[in-house]
Amino acid sequence: MKRLLLALLFLAGCTTPQQQQQQVVVSSRGYDQAMQSWIGEDINNLISVWGAPKETFKMPNGNSLYTYVRDYGSSSSAMGSQYGNFALAQSQVNQCKTSFTVDKKGIIKVYQFEGNACVNPEKH
Repeated sequence: MKRLLLALLFLAGCTTPQQQQQQVVVSSRGYDQAMQSWIGEDINNLISVWGAPKETFKMPNGNSLYTYVRDYGSSSSAMGSQYGNFALAQSQVNQCKTSFTVDKKGIIKVYQFEGNACVNPEKH
């Protein structure tokens, strides 16, 4: 068993410089890149992939706004002293809100997003 573990550790360390450079980076930039691919697409294609939006709004100019909100739960952390005389709790909601502006023909023209969970792998 020890030999197998050592062999696996050895093989895991045998990566080429190219493999090391191709690390996956997940960021809001990657999310922006992914959203760019929806510009010019029919809103029906988006709905078939993402499902029904949380909100829709008909704008005065005839365009429509489709809004998706993804909640990924919340995370919290706590700190205190070794003597236990104080504690600091912090909670953070992990959410991504994405809106698409669609013209009268149903074509996605603009998007915007906000939230700490709007991340995706970056394309190189």
